[in-house]
Amino acid sequence: MSAVRQTIVIRYSTRNTTVDVMALHQQVLREKGKVLFAKIGKSIGAARLASLQDQIKDKGSAKIILVGGRSKNGRPVFEASVVGAGAVAREELKRKYMPAYYMELQVDRAAGCWFIINSIKKRPTLREGEFLTSGSRGDLVYALDHSMAGYF
Repeated sequence: MSAVRQTIVIRYSTRNTTVDVMALHQQVLREKGKVLFAKIGKSIGAARLASLQDQIKDKGSAKIILVGGRSKNGRPVFEASVVGAGAVAREELKRKYMPAYYMELQVDRAAGCWFIINSIKKRPTLREGEFLTSGSRGDLVYALDHSMAGYF
């Protein structure tokens, strides 16, 4: 029997800002080779964070899916390659890899988890049945309206 692949999916919001969140992250990535991405609010949980860190240790990186808020064109979806993750980002990493708008909006104060990303690629819209929640086996397409992060 093959192991079930689990992926962390994070919904990011643009509701309280006029900035293009992903464009600004991609700009830092192009300029510096890496970018910090903050998961706002609660962390993803110690066990899931440890699992992600183990994947990074074993394979050099792990994949997460970043999903934007609803728009007239649907939800933008990106696949990111994560090379580091933790509940706290070291100050030198923040100075070097954090998008400038994070300071303006005090994102660093609200972050529950940080990801060091070395690749962000746009991907097709999520399809029904593509990701199921690890607990209830509910469909991610519907869970996104109620959840900011999940393990699928």
